[in-house]
Amino acid sequence: MHLAVDITDIGQDTVIMSLVGELDMFTQPVVEATLIGLHARNVTRVVVAAAGLTFSDLGGMLTLCRADEQLRGRGGGLTLAAPARQVLRINALLATEGLRVFRSVSEALGVRLARHSHRTHRA
Repeated sequence: MHLAVDITDIGQDTVIMSLVGELDMFTQPVVEATLIGLHARNVTRVVVAAAGLTFSDLGGMLTLCRADEQLRGRGGGLTLAAPARQVLRINALLATEGLRVFRSVSEALGVRLARHSHRTHRA
């Protein structure tokens, strides 16, 4: 069970968080730590580039949903971009708590991408 987390800054308060691998009880702490770090930086908008996310259990998806709720309280939010079918199914199980889903990162951002920096974490 491996998960790579890559952060790309898009402006002062927006990031793309690329997830590649599996989000489960073993890798969830890496995502939580990344989200805590983003909160400390006053990031309010997170687009999760999920095309490389091959698996997520319910706990992993709930971690993302909790982050979305916190970010919405600060005027932002967390969205899923280009998730695999399996990830969509888990998101659908969450009904009203599920995340907003977009077909692509650019659609989720609604703007052209301008990359500023990268940081990668692996679990």
